Amino acid sequence: MRPRSVSALSFVTSFLLASGALLSLVSTVAEARSGILGPTRIPASFRSWTLEDAAGNQTTLEQIHVPVMTSVHLGRNADLVLATAYGSSSLDPGEAAGEGSSDLNGNSDVKAQVFFRTLGDRLLLQAGLSAPTGLHGLEPGELEILGAIGNPLLGFRMKHYGEGFNVSAGAAAAFPLGDRATFAVGGGFVQRGGYEFVKDQPDFTPGREISASVGLDVGGSTGLPLFRVDTSYRMFAEDELGSTPIFQEGNQLELQASLHTRPSDFHFDVTGRAVLKEDNETLTEVGGSVEAVAADAGKALFARAEAGFDVSDPIYVALVADWTGFSGGDDALSKGNVFGVGPALATRLGEAGSFRLAGQYLVGSTDDDTDGKGNRITGLDLSGFHIEASLTLRPDF
Repeated sequence: MRPRSVSALSFVTSFLLASGALLSLVSTVAEARSGILGPTRIPASFRSWTLEDAAGNQTTLEQIHVPVMTSVHLGRNADLVLATAYGSSSLDPGEAAGEGSSDLNGNSDVKAQVFFRTLGDRLLLQAGLSAPTGLHGLEPGELEILGAIGNPLLGFRMKHYGEGFNVSAGAAAAFPLGDRATFAVGGGFVQRGGYEFVKDQPDFTPGREISASVGLDVGGSTGLPLFRVDTSYRMFAEDELGSTPIFQEGNQLELQASLHTRPSDFHFDVTGRAVLKEDNETLTEVGGSVEAVAADAGKALFARAEAGFDVSDPIYVALVADWTGFSGGDDALSKGNVFGVGPALATRLGEAGSFRLAGQYLVGSTDDDTDGKGNRITGLDLSGFHIEASLTLRPDF
């Protein structure tokens, strides 16, 4: 499974297509607001992993991630959402490698999206672009870090620092099913531009992406639905280096379900997600024709549970647990399981916003495997921690 940056379409899928209930709630917010500025979120985090092999040699990977997302009201039925992020990643191969640590620091691209609601807030339209303000023309050491943090088991938030000029569009429609349920359907696309990925090499152009999604919300007693289920299918065109096709990413099916309960002051949320991919293909020109070599892309499973309660009116405490499993695929270091568990504390900052602080102890391992020549590859032991401080600011409405 080739790592991709979090595209505009991914944001649209989660914001537009996954929740029909969200569409019915937007009108309430729109009627209440009177200012121009909308909410701003800064979910900063620090994640550290130590990878230890059978001989006791250790490699350390760390990342500071500071995204900023803000919105501007463009009238009663439209909003502009702006997003960017700063990332600082480091790789220390340990004493046995005989090499020093290396760093990759910089900003991501700036993404701008306009959301327009119509038909009684039952239809949501989106158009966006991504300006190539991130890092490009990476050196060999920077590419090594990028490959390491892209491992899907490790869960680093910023897997890519920059792309080309991207354009996206999407739409979602919600249909009420009685008083307690809403069905949503939508689709979208991202057209990606070329950019200098590797220094002094031809421009790399990721393939166009098209997606379709359906979702069902069953209402609860709070703003959150009691139960939500979503299905998305994503299709990818060929990636090109210069004008030569080099890679065909397998199409991807994503399944997600979540449960949210609020009995009294107790909160319980659980979410499960599966990502199933068709084979990837590496494209090579041989004798004037292009040959495709298929590779198993693997499958990924995710689960998250949070149980907490309101200590007082503004204070909430919880215990959060995560699991990530990756199987199949041709990359031995990506196959395995990781677990995370730790506390979370959240509080409202009056009418100005909210703050959440959370931490997790991380542990896991990669599977024993063999390389392409049949040689045995012993799995790695993984250990680490994750700290997140999330600030949400809400201007006066």
